[in-house]
Amino acid sequence: MSSIAGPSSSPTAYAKAVLHAVKYSAQPVMGLLLGKPPTRSGGSLPVLAVLDAVPLTHVDVAAPSHPIIDAAVLQVAAVGKSRGLSIVGVYHANAVYNDRSAPQTVREFVRHVAEALPTAYGFGSGGSPLVLWILHGDDLLGVAQPSAAATSSSASLAVSWQTFEGGSWSPNTPSDATPFSFGAWNGDACRMDAVPNPRAALEAVRGLAEKRGLCAGGQAADGGIPLIVDFEDHLEDCRLDYFNPEVEKQLPK
Repeated sequence: MSSIAGPSSSPTAYAKAVLHAVKYSAQPVMGLLLGKPPTRSGGSLPVLAVLDAVPLTHVDVAAPSHPIIDAAVLQVAAVGKSRGLSIVGVYHANAVYNDRSAPQTVREFVRHVAEALPTAYGFGSGGSPLVLWILHGDDLLGVAQPSAAATSSSASLAVSWQTFEGGSWSPNTPSDATPFSFGAWNGDACRMDAVPNPRAALEAVRGLAEKRGLCAGGQAADGGIPLIVDFEDHLEDCRLDYFNPEVEKQLPK
């Protein structure tokens, strides 16, 4: 059984992960999740706060460790630390439509991020669990259950999740048992609060996906909507910022 109640994500983090999956819809994608380690509120299970997502790759991960990807992880960890954030997880979408499985190489990459890299380079989440998101299906854009999403912070989204903690996975398979939800970080209370209108957040993400544009090289599409870029794109053109700061500017505050 998981030691956390479930992931709560900012619309920005969700948007970046979804746009990455939509852009490379016929290829597997993977990225890192930044946020705050789980904090307990009262007697309830703690919530892991995911506040940003950083796209890394759009190819199959052949091995959990690669010097170039390790360099990207270290850079993300350093930038996150400068913003008061930690690496709290990994997201992945399979190349096959609606495939919610977690490939072994991706699971090993999570273990590598949790264990090998902190040992070698001295960063980490202090033993806190890492979450693995598996993105899948049409409901990434929140179209299946609009009435539920309109009235609850639970967005009924197609995100399965599981946690890696203490060298093991919990649960054994990605689970939808605890709803994935949208939240906003409350720095004063050090907690995630429910966003007032999750439906508006979903519609904004859908709008970005529909206008994502389809401009090569990560340039802005018509209307200034940015095309999401990942670390692979950045390696081809170092002018491209794979932290994708423009995405947040397109979302409602």
